[in-house]
Amino acid sequence: MPNFHYQAGRRQEYVVKRKYERAGYWCVRAAGSKGSWDIVALGDTAENRYDVRLIQVKRVKDTAAAKRMITEFKRTKFSLHPHLYQYVLEIYVTTTREHLTVEL
Repeated sequence: MPNFHYQAGRRQEYVVKRKYERAGYWCVRAAGSKGSWDIVALGDTAENRYDVRLIQVKRVKDTAAAKRMITEFKRTKFSLHPHLYQYVLEIYVTTTREHLTVEL
């Protein structure tokens, strides 16, 4: 049986996946992912091009931890091809029940 942290993280990934699906994206969740992203979301743009988002989902206890994570996320250069995709960090803060979205 998976541990509590895995289950809580997986639940949060499904919340984020449903959010993007409701916004019109087609989403794939990378189950058990230890890589750079948890969800790949594809949407259409007005120019008949795909809007590709690589989404990393995190769950933290407080806003201070979220701010540290955002700072680290912005410092790390994930966008090797920014014209091809957008990297997104979705954070759920458990104590305040806030959802934060950071796009790079």
